[in-house]
Amino acid sequence: MARARAHADGDIASLTLLDRALGDRGLSDQDVELVRAVLTDTGAKDLVNTKIDRLTADSARHLAAVTADPTVREHLGALFHAVAADVDSPNASILALDTPSPP
Repeated sequence: MARARAHADGDIASLTLLDRALGDRGLSDQDVELVRAVLTDTGAKDLVNTKIDRLTADSARHLAAVTADPTVREHLGALFHAVAADVDSPNASILALDTPSPP
């Protein structure tokens, strides 16, 4: 996403950085911060977070519609909450469903 946006904007410096950093396990802390800045500056981070929020809300809605044994619903809800819960997410209230949080 960041690469596509940098390309569309003609941002050669960001493209070069992303290409150089991809797969580099020895990336310096400074280069990690530069990559993080590219992800933010290109809007890629916000776009991905928006998509995650939309998919999480869709999943919660579908899970809430499941008609199953209450124990199954409780386990599915707890599992969903464990993998998808993010207190900063705008969908945090949706994630609660009608099941208890995992211990």
